[in-house]
Amino acid sequence: MKQSTLTQFLVKKNKNKSDSSSDSESVVKLDSSPSSSESSDDEETSESSSTDNQEARKHKSSLKPNKPSTNQKKPKISNKPRKIKNRNKFCDKWKMDPELGGFISKSDMKSQHAHCNLCKKDIRGSIYNIKRHVKSTFHKQNVQTMKCTVPVDQFVQTPEVQKKQFFDDSVKDAELRLAGWVAKEDISIRKTDSLLQVMKSCFPNDAVCQALASSRTKTTGIIKNVLATEEKVHLANWLKNNKFAIIVDESTDKSWAKVLVIIAKYVDANYNVREDFLGLVDVHDASSAGQKNLIMKCLSDLGIPIQNLMGIGFDNASVNTGSVKGLGVLLKEEVPNLFILGCTSNSLALCATYATKKLPEGLEVFIHDFVNYIASSPKRQDELK
Repeated sequence: MKQSTLTQFLVKKNKNKSDSSSDSESVVKLDSSPSSSESSDDEETSESSSTDNQEARKHKSSLKPNKPSTNQKKPKISNKPRKIKNRNKFCDKWKMDPELGGFISKSDMKSQHAHCNLCKKDIRGSIYNIKRHVKSTFHKQNVQTMKCTVPVDQFVQTPEVQKKQFFDDSVKDAELRLAGWVAKEDISIRKTDSLLQVMKSCFPNDAVCQALASSRTKTTGIIKNVLATEEKVHLANWLKNNKFAIIVDESTDKSWAKVLVIIAKYVDANYNVREDFLGLVDVHDASSAGQKNLIMKCLSDLGIPIQNLMGIGFDNASVNTGSVKGLGVLLKEEVPNLFILGCTSNSLALCATYATKKLPEGLEVFIHDFVNYIASSPKRQDELK
């Protein structure tokens, strides 16, 4: 019975397969109903497309990188501890190295490390690492702040230090006063050597007088580098906010080099008219335009605005008083309301010389003899008065 049922099942299965194959053939026949020419063209196009696809696949396969084979063995990971390279140990010579600034010492925590006393930081014991730390911005900022900080000794000074500082300040003040007196009274600086000897001999018990050392060389340096600069800054600050006038004149020194002297005339805070030295400028161009540029440069270097200039005085040379391109005309282009004044003494001298030329010849000799006659006796001078 079992065999019969088995044979029946196989027969039915074969019949179903044959029926399905016949149905698929009929469908293919129905689909292939178009003309033979179209079917042939379709076959050719399908063959060409298949060849093209095969070539494209070959090209892509050639461009693809070779994949590593999966059969390669992976490296084994060893459980042994990793060896540490030998690092440089700290050297005591690094403490005195000027490139490191003297801030490096040996670390207390690790024997192979260095310690930066300024940054409070440990560094690996290698000279390369230490130099790298010294060049870092963090270390440079700490060095800068250390330079700006005031030592504790200056806040809490001992009486001895205070006395010494007071004594030094007294000596400096005396030297400044002495140099200022020499400059104000127009005394020869060479006489300061003998003046110091006289002062020390007159006051042997005065410690400040005995400590003075302002000879002619030091007095010259104090006048040029200290007093002159301070006075010029003080004068410039006053002229920045107040009106003033200038007096200019050219001169020639021993080396035949031309210089331009500039003197400021102004009213101070106590309503006193003052004339102070403003500048001495070397002249390379003695024309009116060159003098104008020198005056404006001198004022601009001191920060004084040209609009505060209200008047100028100079000699009666044509380069200054010319009506077309004179110095006064060029300065009026910058300051339209500028007051120009020539030298009065020079004007009176010119008037006197031209006036005497108009007198008769005999009258000039008579005046000369009369003046000598009066000057020969004081009684005649009293009678003339």
